[in-house]
Amino acid sequence: MLLGLASIFVIIFLVLTLFQFDLIGIYEPQNLRWIPILITIIAFYVAGTICRKVNLKYISILFIGLFFIYVPFDSFYFPFAIYLFLFSSAALAIAHKEISRKIRIILASVMSMVFVFFLLNQPLIIKQNGFGLSTDGRTLFNAKVLWNFNAFEQKKLPSETFLTIENEIFDLKTLEGKTIYLSFWATWCGPCLAQKPELDRLKEEFKDNSKVVFIDISLDNDSEKWKEYLKIKMPKGIQLISKNEVITRKNYQITGIPRHIIINKLGNYGNLDYLPIVKEYLTNEKKLTEFVNAELKVYEKR
Repeated sequence: MLLGLASIFVIIFLVLTLFQFDLIGIYEPQNLRWIPILITIIAFYVAGTICRKVNLKYISILFIGLFFIYVPFDSFYFPFAIYLFLFSSAALAIAHKEISRKIRIILASVMSMVFVFFLLNQPLIIKQNGFGLSTDGRTLFNAKVLWNFNAFEQKKLPSETFLTIENEIFDLKTLEGKTIYLSFWATWCGPCLAQKPELDRLKEEFKDNSKVVFIDISLDNDSEKWKEYLKIKMPKGIQLISKNEVITRKNYQITGIPRHIIINKLGNYGNLDYLPIVKEYLTNEKKLTEFVNAELKVYEKR
């Protein structure tokens, strides 16, 4: 059993290493739900094969290995966590000798169809040599779209509430009719803290503009550290904290922080991480509308 758990950990570690050093070249792999599913299938099938002779009543110990997937892939949210549990169960059953061949074939068939659904349900973009991203984040250079079967959809402000420093619930939708620049950060994030002075200068420029609102949302798990930072640094703008980091990352498709998004008066938004150009969009409503309504453009290498 220990060897089975170790195999799950090793497989996940190897995959994370590939992503860490960008050796696969997939664009924003953290947003692709089929990746943790595929890793779950492979890892638990290997673990199940190693533990093939172990009695079924003890095989459930291997489910501890799901922790190694839930945490690094931010997958511990409903219903996706259930999907991973079902995939891991099916993979173990397929590998185990006590399960009849007919049932294993049925499980493998169902698992394959569901996996293909997840695989094709999101676009897959591969980086090429010289890959680059435009400053507004809307254009990819030297990249290739392998598939994209989804029609373009505007990003609408999710139905999620946050907490103020007084532990009061704050709903971003109460600010409808205003332009919002939203920044996700954390006290443990060095690049986030390094960006604070530039962000505060931008806030200062718009301090007398009631139509523009700046909001910082912390992804800290330790709210006391967050509160301590606010009391010492006293950053400008509305300061909020996420009630559930995993849910927030899922809702806003946050692959890393700092992450900034700009929201127009109708509640449509787009990622805009390059601070030097933010002012252009905050002062030009037409340009902002075009930006949040624009589809991602991908140009292949020639």
